[in-house]
Amino acid sequence: MFDEQKVWAWQLNPEGFTTKITNNGGQLWVLGLKTEKEGTIIETTAGGQTEVLGGLIYPASRGDLIPSQQPAFINDESQLTIAGVGESRYNVGSYNILVEETRNGVTETLLNDSNILRRGQGFEIPLYTGFEDSSGNLNQAPVAVNDSLTIDSIESIVIDVLSNDSDRDGLLD
Repeated sequence: MFDEQKVWAWQLNPEGFTTKITNNGGQLWVLGLKTEKEGTIIETTAGGQTEVLGGLIYPASRGDLIPSQQPAFINDESQLTIAGVGESRYNVGSYNILVEETRNGVTETLLNDSNILRRGQGFEIPLYTGFEDSSGNLNQAPVAVNDSLTIDSIESIVIDVLSNDSDRDGLLD
């Protein structure tokens, strides 16, 4: 368990049958993660920040024992980024819930279903990021207003289609 600590790990290899890593309000950065057996891989809580770059999840012979409601990663009111993490398994079970994220008391899940990239018999997470942007601008769609113009005859005209549109980020292009 990392409790409000700053941790930079390279080739981290926690194994076991329970939660392998808990980041409670700290900053955890992992370059290369490999785990075996069932159990939540990383749980990030209390505003912690976790970033995993590259990893291998290997349920091994006990993969059939992964409970169907047990997530591989938990992000509870915190920040979590996963890039290039995949699973290798050989005729054993897998995680049904890849990420369980709770934001403002609402929990959502990223499921291991047909929408997830396949890696042999396992899955691959090319990029997942979950965090709250305090500015409120993150991922806000621009507002596009319909444009129209009526002319009396055939002539060349220019319509500024962006003039009545807006974007909270201020970037219309």
